[in-house]
Amino acid sequence: MRVGRPIGVVEGGNVRFPRNLFFESAWPVLVGIGGRWPNDVHMLATSTNGRTGIAEHYVLVDRGWQEKRYGAVGRIYTGMALRFGALFALDRAATPFASSTGAVVGLDVETPPRRLARGTARACLGEDGKTPFLPYAVDPFVFGGTRDGTLLSVGTACDATWAAEVWRPGAAHSTIQVIPGLPPYKYGAPDAAAFVRGAADDAWVLERFAAHFEGGAWTVVDLPPGVTALRAGAVAPDGALFAIDHEGKLWRLAGAAWEKVLLPNDLKADDVAVHEGALLVSAGGALLRHGPPGAPPHPRPQPAPGTGEPALHLPMAGSVRCPNNLVVLYAFTKVTPDDYDFPLTRKALKGHFEVAGARYFVTKDLVQKFFVAQVPTFAAGQRLAALIEKSLQGAKPQVVCAAPEVVREVKIDLGTGEVVKN
Repeated sequence: MRVGRPIGVVEGGNVRFPRNLFFESAWPVLVGIGGRWPNDVHMLATSTNGRTGIAEHYVLVDRGWQEKRYGAVGRIYTGMALRFGALFALDRAATPFASSTGAVVGLDVETPPRRLARGTARACLGEDGKTPFLPYAVDPFVFGGTRDGTLLSVGTACDATWAAEVWRPGAAHSTIQVIPGLPPYKYGAPDAAAFVRGAADDAWVLERFAAHFEGGAWTVVDLPPGVTALRAGAVAPDGALFAIDHEGKLWRLAGAAWEKVLLPNDLKADDVAVHEGALLVSAGGALLRHGPPGAPPHPRPQPAPGTGEPALHLPMAGSVRCPNNLVVLYAFTKVTPDDYDFPLTRKALKGHFEVAGARYFVTKDLVQKFFVAQVPTFAAGQRLAALIEKSLQGAKPQVVCAAPEVVREVKIDLGTGEVVKN
């Protein structure tokens, strides 16, 4: 058994886990992976000596991750960005004290890393009005870049207002921009800020607010109703922002209105990204795909199982309005035979004619196979799910609204519990 973290790559609609991507270390927290696949891939991580953080930089080689730079003790990386082929990151202190102001460094340019020049904005002064307690005007929390090469470091200014330090392409040093319309930062409040690159030369910063950087100016958007903070996001090719809140709910912002995106089986989202025009959502140990690009986040009417047409949307919870309710009974494992006939489920169904009318299929969603029951009504699906949960120890069947690709039908005789041979 290898101790560490498996890392996968999405290619051609499939997820695979190359051996050299496995990160054989149990301690570091992964900050981010970036660069150009597959020959120039970098990973930033934060390790620890038991007392403070240590910033670490790795590059991918044929045999695995190779440490390129062991950062100074007490430093951490916060975010990364590509700028005209060069990789940059925010290097800041691990503790929010006087030395916590960060620096933007070019990781694959020089050794030691080259620091970008900062502007001449006034330092934050202490109570005596003379002694600086921060050498620069912004103490950064999050970092990233736009598609035109602009780099942004966002954090708090001396008076606890939110501000950004901006490095324009070709500029000799940074400039400071206060983000208008935001409440003062309160120490101890959620500060897991996220930087999200936009579809054009724009970007979003998410925290207890959603701030949009576009054309050199900032616009603040109200959060969805009942949401106190956003912690991750991605922008679709049509410009719509998808964001995850503090409870793992996924939201879509198009124009000025937020819309909740329902995930199958009430899963909680961990992260979200856009890849080749499709939305990818990490939730509950699964990678969910939503497409095609620009499609609404709610299901469209789909053909019933038997047509062989795969669904192109995330399954949602079943309902009386769903045109195709399914009860998910069993998920195939790596050792499940392709011709498995589900004897325990058939035994549980034997003699229960109250669930007559259901049809049973083996379906496929991307690379995962499931055993499902297509039911005539939502109420019938609830009855069938309750029966299986009561009869099979540990079973947790779910009623979903979906139309996956059908692999084969399993015809079951409710009187005998046997498979009906064609």
